[in-house]
Amino acid sequence: MPTAQDVWTAALQYDRVPWKHQGRREDSIDCLGLIVMTAVDIGLDGAERFKEFETRNYSRLPPNRLAIELLAAGMLRAPGIQVGCVGLFAQPGTYPSHLAIFGDGDMIHASALEKRVVRHGYVHPWPSQLRGIFAYPGVIYEA
Repeated sequence: MPTAQDVWTAALQYDRVPWKHQGRREDSIDCLGLIVMTAVDIGLDGAERFKEFETRNYSRLPPNRLAIELLAAGMLRAPGIQVGCVGLFAQPGTYPSHLAIFGDGDMIHASALEKRVVRHGYVHPWPSQLRGIFAYPGVIYEA
């Protein structure tokens, strides 16, 4: 079974990859693509369920719909931030529609603003924008 550190290590492979809306490749990716491709890369059982997002216009989903879709794809609610968990964020003026993977005090995500995948500290303004924390099913997280 993959571990939380496996999730983090797989996500780091995408650092600096160019951002592209609905990107699901090693050379172009968006925030949900990072979640999907990381699941595929760690060999997560059932990772193909995540790919169902490709046909949806998730940036225009109603409030809390992305959280519902993540749960439907098999993600689990997590009790707190841990390495390898996925954070759901609501950026100013938007519904919760942005995703990142947590490291140890930092995070990685595909940023439309920066036009690439970026890694940085989990610092202001991110904590105030956090709306949910999810864990990949079948991944071993620390207790």
